[in-house]
Amino acid sequence: MVIKMAKIMARRKVAAWPHRGAKKGVAHARESEWSVEDRGHPGKYRGKKWFHPEEGALGGWRKDLPEHKRKEILERLVNRDGYATVIRRLVALRNVSTDRETDYAAKIDMEHLKSKFK
Repeated sequence: MVIKMAKIMARRKVAAWPHRGAKKGVAHARESEWSVEDRGHPGKYRGKKWFHPEEGALGGWRKDLPEHKRKEILERLVNRDGYATVIRRLVALRNVSTDRETDYAAKIDMEHLKSKFK
């Protein structure tokens, strides 16, 4: 068994024997001997706000409006800008929003648009 594991390790160029609990006959490969330097641009990091919504992109849509008003606004936008564009704007809003009410309202309205226009 030891010879068999030694052959497997030599063939796969691994650094150590498998740890306890690993599958039999499977060796873990060592980390790479070379690394690539970080090529990120200065000032580009996850904490930075990356989404800048256009003013009025959703035509006055707000989460606190009654459901029928929100749907009217979005139907008008679909007729003006197209179904895919309005859905993309709602998806972007849902991705950026940390408010559950906004997320829920956008989800309900997206389902309505899907059932009506698709």
